[in-house]
Amino acid sequence: MPPARLFVVRDVFSIAGRGLVLTPGIPAGAPALKLGDAIEIRRPDGTTVSTKVGGLGLFGRALPTDSVPLLVPITGAKSQVPPGSEVWA
Repeated sequence: MPPARLFVVRDVFSIAGRGLVLTPGIPAGAPALKLGDAIEIRRPDGTTVSTKVGGLGLFGRALPTDSVPLLVPITGAKSQVPPGSEVWA
């Protein structure tokens, strides 16, 4: 199956020791992902980062919404995944 664009990053949150949470997240109806699945982040400047799914979840929200935030095991500054980056799987 060819890669599919899952979403465009609007905001990034850092969780110490875990990585970066990318929002809005994977929309309902998108291809199913599980921990460890390979994904690609395409930054606005044209560079790419290959990584994997480090977590999927509500991160403190009581009820699911139309998308699920994605945790990626990229440590360091939030600027590594700037808003406008595209997440592909």
